Order: sequence, then C-alpha cells, then structure tokens
Amino acid sequence: MIQQIITYPTPPSAQYNTDVRVFDEVVFSLLDDLKDTIVANNLNGLAAFQIGNYLNAIVIKREDGTFLELINARLISNSGKITTTEQTAYFPNLSAEVTRFENIMVIYQDRNANQHTLNTR
Repeated sequence: MIQQIITYPTPPSAQYNTDVRVFDEVVFSLLDDLKDTIVANNLNGLAAFQIGNYLNAIVIKREDGTFLELINARLISNSGKITTTEQTAYFPNLSAEVTRFENIMVIYQDRNANQHTLNTR
C-alpha cells in the first residue's frame, strides 16, 4: 500500500530505527509498502522512518527495477569522499550538494533473517 512520506516541517522522531527481531507478516507488509511508495513517487529508495514506521528497514530500487531490502543495516567500514547533487523526499522539489563516503561496507539481514554484506568498492 502506498504510504504518505513525512516531509518538512514535520520533524523525524528519535524513536525510529528499532531493530527487527521478529521477521513476520508485519515486516513483509512494511517492505511491500516501501516498494509501493517508492514506485508511486518515482524514488530510488526509502527508509521506514520516512513513512512514520519505527523499524530499521530500508528499500533501494536497483537500476534493473528490482529492489534491495536491508533490515537492521549497520555501516561496518567506509573510505573516500564523493560529492553529488541529491534530492530527498523530506524536502520535495529541492536539491543540494552532498558529500558522502565513496566506498562503504554494510551488513544487513534480508526478509528471511539471513545476514549479508554489501560492499560498494
């Protein structure tokens, strides 16, 4: 189901990013809602807190149109810097120059609670 995206001036809550402990229909429904909301709003990705959900879940749309689901994601290492022009759903119709790490390593779980590593090098 398409969800409403939290936008400025509504502040994000500090209560978000609670780790998922039970991988059940509630989590699966959240992941599906994130996908539906990404498609409906022509986005590249969305985190659960952006639709007002407290769970630590992120969905990223890949270039081939499939989705990567990251649950309980943790940044393990990083290196380098890169600056790009980006947009965010929180500030619709605005863009800004953002400096981020060029290479990262993340560990996360999938919807079946299996652990994975993602390395952007």
